[in-house]
Amino acid sequence: MSRSLHERFGVGKNDPVPERPSFSLASPTDARLLMLDFQSRGGDAIAMAYSYLQTVRFDPSVGLTLSFTTHSVTLMGRNLNELYKALLDQIVRRIEEQGEHDREPDGAPVVSRIRIDEV
Repeated sequence: MSRSLHERFGVGKNDPVPERPSFSLASPTDARLLMLDFQSRGGDAIAMAYSYLQTVRFDPSVGLTLSFTTHSVTLMGRNLNELYKALLDQIVRRIEEQGEHDREPDGAPVVSRIRIDEV
C-alpha cells in the first residue's frame, strides 16, 4: 500500500509542511489548490490554474513536461520523481528554479531550469 506524499515527507495533519528546496507543498488541511506558481531565479513569476493542466509527463532524461491549455511548461533538473507524484496529487503550491550546482542533500529534488512556452 502506498503512503501519501505527506506521510513520505513525515507531515501529520496538524504539522507545518516542510519547504522543499525546489518546491513547496500544501498542508494536508489546506483547501484544494487552485493555482501553481512558477518562479525563476531572476525573479519573474507566473501562476497557472490547475484546472487547465491537461497532462504531466515525466521522462528522467528530459524532465517534467506540464501541458496546460495555453502553455507548455518544462521543468529540468534532477530527482524529480517526488515532484511528479506531488503534481499528480495537485498539492504543489510553488516551483522555484534553482542553480544546477546548488548544494542540496543527495536525493533532494532540484529544478535547475523552468521553460515556459505558449502553445
